Amino acid sequence: MSLTVGVACAGGVGARWVALGGLQVQAYASYLVELALPDYAMLKYSYSMLAAAAVFCASHALGRQAWGHALQRHTGFSEALVRPCAAALAGLHAKAAGATLVAVYKKYSTSKFFGVANLAAPAPPGEAEA
Repeated sequence: MSLTVGVACAGGVGARWVALGGLQVQAYASYLVELALPDYAMLKYSYSMLAAAAVFCASHALGRQAWGHALQRHTGFSEALVRPCAAALAGLHAKAAGATLVAVYKKYSTSKFFGVANLAAPAPPGEAEA
């Protein structure tokens, strides 16, 4: 697995600690964070939690190791702390196509962003393994 350093979400939040292989994970995580921006219910999560949960959820959805020692060390969050926010992000993805605001969905449906919005919404992390 090759490692690339990239921005996990809009505006560079989390850019210092994201080290995952593949631009698709990066695009997927950015999509999830952009879905969370206009959602009032997501205000209860810190920016760093949103970034960590987006990377967790994107990695899980794309079949990669969702959480490891490196992410825990760099974020300071355990997998258990990240799971509720990741589940909320997965829920936003599940209803994105039918939402009132569809600009983010349309943006991430393009090939420039690997069409990550068109991928099936992941089961909330933790439910598939249980």
